[in-house]
Amino acid sequence: IALKASNRDKLEPFECVHHINFVRTDNDPTNLLICTKDKHREYHGKLENVVGELLDRKIVEFDSELGYFIK
Repeated sequence: IALKASNRDKLEPFECVHHINFVRTDNDPTNLLICTKDKHREYHGKLENVVGELLDRKIVEFDSELGYFIK
């Protein structure tokens, strides 16, 4: 879907598709970004930092039964 939206046939070996909202099943072209694998790791690293801050501030907590973060 990302390739079609970008008028491309394939990803380069150093590229991947990032889901902007982090929902892997949301394949709306506006939610997809073709980026380098290095940049992709950077995006997810920043997300981990944000989640850590939210946990530290007790804004969210992880519900192990549901498998995701809740307020």
